[in-house]
Amino acid sequence: MPLAGIMNFREIGGLKGQGGRRIKPGLFWRSAGLDRPHTDDIDLIKGLNLKTIVDLRGAKERAAFPTHAALAQSCEILWSTTDAESTQTEVFELLARSHDEGALTEAVASLYIQIADQHAAHIRMVFDAIAEYRLPILVHCAAGKDRTGVVVAVVLESLGIDRRDIMSDYLETNLHLDWDRLSVAAAAGTGIRENSLDRMTAPALALIKRANSAFLEAVLSDIDSRYGSVDRFLAQKVGVSSATLARVRENLLE
Repeated sequence: MPLAGIMNFREIGGLKGQGGRRIKPGLFWRSAGLDRPHTDDIDLIKGLNLKTIVDLRGAKERAAFPTHAALAQSCEILWSTTDAESTQTEVFELLARSHDEGALTEAVASLYIQIADQHAAHIRMVFDAIAEYRLPILVHCAAGKDRTGVVVAVVLESLGIDRRDIMSDYLETNLHLDWDRLSVAAAAGTGIRENSLDRMTAPALALIKRANSAFLEAVLSDIDSRYGSVDRFLAQKVGVSSATLARVRENLLE
C-alpha cells in the first residue's frame, strides 16, 4: 500500500501456510516508522481499523521519532521497556575497517541472530495480540527491514509458510525504501549504535542499507540449530504456549 510519508508499509496476506490455508487478508501489516505520515496516509491507515501496533524501536528512537499523534490515538501501541542494543564491539570494529564483503556479511548476520533473542518480549507481544484477536495488527521499526524482518519471519515460520515465501516477503523491503528520506542512523535496526555509523566503511554502509537473504537465513538457521524449530524457540525462549500458538494459527489462517 503506497503511502506518501511512510515507507515500506505493506500487508502480509495471502501466503499459503499450514494445511494449505492462507493468511487472511487485512489482518497482518508491517512498515517503517510512523512519525511522518501525510494527511492522506492517516486517513488510509485509519481505514484499516488497526487494533494493535507493536513498535520494535528503542526508547531513544521512540522519543526522537514518535508515532504520529493521530495514529497513536486510534489503537493500542505496545513496546518493550527493555532496549536491545548490540554489545558485539568486535563487529562494530570490523564494520569500521573492513572492505571484505564476505566478512561484512557474516558480521551483520551475527547481529541479526541477536535480534531474535533480544526482541523475545516483542515477539511475545505480537503472538499474544494475535491470539487474543486484537487484530488487525501492525509491526514496525525504523525502516521495517531488520527488526521487523526477523519478527515477521518468526510469525510466518510458525504459520508454516514456505521459507521461500518468507524470504520473498523480507526481500520486498528493497523495493520500498527511499534512502534520500530515511537516514542510515534511523534505519540501523540491527542494534548498530549511531556513533558507529560515521566510522563504517562504504561497503559496510551499503550492506546495511539493504535486506540481504544471508541475514535472514542466518537467524532462521541459528534458531533451527539451537532449538530445533521456531515452535520450540517460541516455547522455550519467548514463552508462547502451544495453546497460544494454535489460536494464532486459527486467527490468521483460513
